[in-house]
Amino acid sequence: MRAPTAEVIESPEPMGGPVFAHAGLPVPAGAVCLRLTGELDLVAAERARVAIRRAQALSAVLVCDLGDLSFIDLTGLRVLLDAAAHAERTGRRLIVANSPPILPRMLGLLGLDDALEVAAAPLRTAPIYACTLRSHVS
Repeated sequence: MRAPTAEVIESPEPMGGPVFAHAGLPVPAGAVCLRLTGELDLVAAERARVAIRRAQALSAVLVCDLGDLSFIDLTGLRVLLDAAAHAERTGRRLIVANSPPILPRMLGLLGLDDALEVAAAPLRTAPIYACTLRSHVS
């Protein structure tokens, strides 16, 4: 068995840390798992959108792990909704895992309960991709 390999693609803008990191770790049923870390807001939206599209191009099933998000706003929600629409248009699937409690509440308030496939159980598989967005600096 080969040891996991890692590849890091750096962002052109100096935001620190890897933007899109790949490690050859297995995920269930050939799915790709992308972990978003930090704050998914207006500042990080484009960065997250690019990372999600790259990951979507690799597999018919993408699991977006939001367990390490410290914040998500409506712009971040829009990124996820656009990714879900892209998945549907292209015959793919987007699953949101480990979502913060605010995400289902936001979807409910907007009448979009069925717009995202939100996993009910926590994801326990290690991600093979990670997108570090940004952390709030006081």
